[in-house]
Amino acid sequence: MTRLVLLGSGPLHLRWLRALARARARAPAGPAPADLEVCWVVPFAERLHAPMLPALVAGRCSVAQASIALRPLAEAARVALVESPVLAVDAAARRVTLGNGDVIEADAVSADADPVVDRDAIPGAREHGLFLRPLEHFARLLEPLLALAAERVLDVVVVGGDLAAVELALALQQRLAGGGEERARVALVSGGPAPLLGQPSTGVDRLRPALEVDRVRRTLVRQRITVFPDACARIEAGMLHLASGARLACDAPLIADGGAPPPWLVASGWQAVDHGRYAIGDLPPLPSLPPWPASPPAAAPRLQWLITGDGGAIAWHGAPAWQGRWLGGWKERAERRAVARLARP
Repeated sequence: MTRLVLLGSGPLHLRWLRALARARARAPAGPAPADLEVCWVVPFAERLHAPMLPALVAGRCSVAQASIALRPLAEAARVALVESPVLAVDAAARRVTLGNGDVIEADAVSADADPVVDRDAIPGAREHGLFLRPLEHFARLLEPLLALAAERVLDVVVVGGDLAAVELALALQQRLAGGGEERARVALVSGGPAPLLGQPSTGVDRLRPALEVDRVRRTLVRQRITVFPDACARIEAGMLHLASGARLACDAPLIADGGAPPPWLVASGWQAVDHGRYAIGDLPPLPSLPPWPASPPAAAPRLQWLITGDGGAIAWHGAPAWQGRWLGGWKERAERRAVARLARP
């Protein structure tokens, strides 16, 4: 019997488990593939579909509509689902220690986990900040924030300059000030000269200012979001300090700046075998075992999306770039179908 442990509910694991569920369905009378036991460790039993976060924050969908229940997929694939954080991985011994106290021995381990944010990177952030990651935690914090905005006008500052941070700022502005009554003043501390300027290149650096940065800047101006091209140096109650020495009034600092692999993954010493997936040990060649789904190389150019707060979108794949409400509507419908598909294994 080969024991495989999957750590995390990333997209490669979801795709592989769907393939495994299909293999199981083709052999209802017994286990298929044979000689394989799978344990799936996830931090949450429901995964928030990241591309649906702008729609959730802007109020165009509920948490349930943006989430994927993992237990039905585990049952369809006939794998054991364990809801627990991971504390440590001993790669040499192929041993996984969980936050619930369990220790799992495995023949092979695969990690496809979401990035995490260092809560101590900005002094005061742990005590006063609201963190975008994990997304499932942020979704729980959203309603109290909206309730507070209903009582008084808030100063909301999003810290970060990547796609997720810009989308969050635009969605919050739409939710809190897009309906006519301004319930918040939303600002973006980008940490650099312009939002998205530090994003991975698509191979057309000379066109970036015209295609991405300038379009995003004009969108932020049009939706009345103030951008501070500065780094956040410190956060205290009601105040955010910038590296330049400036101070911003801030009722709700939202930390959406980047992300890194979980500490247990970094400490394990693994090397990535796919873009975003890490593994130790090899699975034996089982005839009915679905292969790992292929992932595009990290350097391969891909279509980039930015969902604007009004439900529109900007998309680019090198040159040219496209923008419009129709594009955002198409993207959101596609992601809703993806959630529905993953929820029905």
